[in-house]
Amino acid sequence: MKLLFVSSLYPTAIKNEFALNGKRGASLQNQVNAFQWAMMEGLVLNKLDFKVVSFPALGAYPLHFKKLFVSGAEIMYNGRCYGTSVKYSALVVYKEWDIQRRLKKYVEEWISQSISCSNEPMIALVYTSAVMFVEPLVQLKRKYPNLHICCVITDLIDDAMSFDSNRSFFKRIQIAREKKLQKSLYKEIDFFVLLSKAMEEKIPEAVGQNIVIEGIYGRHESLVVENTYRHENLKTILYGGTLQEFSGVNDFVDAFMLLKSENYRLVICGSGFCESHIKESAKKDDRIDYRGTVSREELLLLQRKATLLVNPRKPTEEITRFSFPSKTIEYLVSGTPMLGYKLEGIPVEYYDYFYTVDDLSLQGMANKLEEVLSLPDEERHLMAERAKTFIYRNKTAEYQIGRLLNFLKSKLG
Repeated sequence: MKLLFVSSLYPTAIKNEFALNGKRGASLQNQVNAFQWAMMEGLVLNKLDFKVVSFPALGAYPLHFKKLFVSGAEIMYNGRCYGTSVKYSALVVYKEWDIQRRLKKYVEEWISQSISCSNEPMIALVYTSAVMFVEPLVQLKRKYPNLHICCVITDLIDDAMSFDSNRSFFKRIQIAREKKLQKSLYKEIDFFVLLSKAMEEKIPEAVGQNIVIEGIYGRHESLVVENTYRHENLKTILYGGTLQEFSGVNDFVDAFMLLKSENYRLVICGSGFCESHIKESAKKDDRIDYRGTVSREELLLLQRKATLLVNPRKPTEEITRFSFPSKTIEYLVSGTPMLGYKLEGIPVEYYDYFYTVDDLSLQGMANKLEEVLSLPDEERHLMAERAKTFIYRNKTAEYQIGRLLNFLKSKLG
């Protein structure tokens, strides 16, 4: 089996360049990048013959990116080159067409090289079902029947492209068209990687042709920071992620403000529509520290230094059935205990490894925060260590991608 990983990951050598050229309000998609690098790590550790091509996920010029062209670079892992991040035009509107054109050319060259070497099945493993990535592959699949497409679906199209945050009339038309076209391409996809089994309800084409991989832990992001058992007088609660209504962050901040202790601190990192509420809350309560958008490295360091990590997303939104919060694995492997609600998209095996909130009211969250922070430091530390061990044993990149490769081999015979 020959495999091409079609991605939007950031090459390490030029990631800082991307950050510097992003305009105000356009931050790098660090969670998306981390997941793809974890997939890359898994492919390497499973000793697969593969290549990777990337078109980094960045904003369009001139509104969200300062340069007309996105630079290209080799994609390196542990000193070895595994593929290419392709240079492309960032010009608004033209950008997507240029990515399609360049992707099709790159994949066709890869197919020609693969065919000349052997008649093995060829897999295009795509980290997205976006039209600009899938459509060129579908065109090539019709020309080369030995090519198979496997898509990783991390977000359902109806949730990822919502009208709520795009109120422009023309933008709404564009989104509606994109949704329709993307859904029409599902029938052309051979295999799917889903984050939850419930996704089959929205993508019937995936029934019988999918594997569920809710998350992956990539050791490439490990920081040499030990979160060892320690007595803490000042206890820090951390949330880092999107600041949107569905994340539950507004209610979480309000619940924290019900706590009386002056020895508690709440650190919030991220950006989104809830920023104004958080800033206003910080003015009223000086225990709240809003940091805005921070680098990926800084966020991981803050996680390891905190007393408690919280995912405030509630099970009241339908989206929780069809998604797995990416920060779950990130939190559990940090060495810091986690608190969150039980969500349908989180497999039950996880609930033994973090504290859960059953009462959905503000007071319910406040009471649980107080309960967990009042536990002996050593008890919280033991929970965090058990969580880390669980991830190391069951959710590593090598193990999860190994499952994917076995699935693909079984399907290809």
